[in-house]
Amino acid sequence: LIRTTTQYGKSDVTSMALLKIATTRNEKILIVAPSAKQASIIMGNVIDHIFDHQYFVGMITYDGSLDRLRNEKSKTRITFRTGSEIFILTAEAHTVSQEGKNLMGFGATIVVVDESSLIPDEMFEKILRMVGGVENGKLIQLGNPFEKNHFHKAFQSKRYTKLVVNDVEALKEGRLTERFLEEVLEELSPLAYMIQYKCLFPDGGA
Repeated sequence: LIRTTTQYGKSDVTSMALLKIATTRNEKILIVAPSAKQASIIMGNVIDHIFDHQYFVGMITYDGSLDRLRNEKSKTRITFRTGSEIFILTAEAHTVSQEGKNLMGFGATIVVVDESSLIPDEMFEKILRMVGGVENGKLIQLGNPFEKNHFHKAFQSKRYTKLVVNDVEALKEGRLTERFLEEVLEELSPLAYMIQYKCLFPDGGA
């Protein structure tokens, strides 16, 4: 479970971890997010980091030109010579019924749920089933604490390893500055600051 200040780098670090896993092991990695745009963020970062080193470039199986892949941010699946694949699905809140049926047909050894708090509970139940029948399956949830739903409940569970980074920790690390936080405090509502920088779940949700 990961919740941090907004723009802390959750998606980017996750993409690096997934790329390392995909190029060293045989895993079926699924990224699920509330919308296609959100789901493509981690995938886009994976594509960017493929070009960090020739080793990663040599590990992908891709028929097109590398320049095309570099610019193909809408790609929904990448396969690797290890047998691994990374693919994305959306859990559109406004099409829960149809998307739920689509999700049921997929299984994965690692499922990453981005902005998990924005996914309806009934959809999350279907996502959870994907790793239910997999030995040593991994479920990773990350995002901002918008709603007291399954994401909040998971933080009360002993089954998860938890990472929480709020504004105090980010300031101490040098990821944020006091000047920036002062500006944010002036611009955002107390509720928005509580969620995006204090990383606290609001009573009644947002």
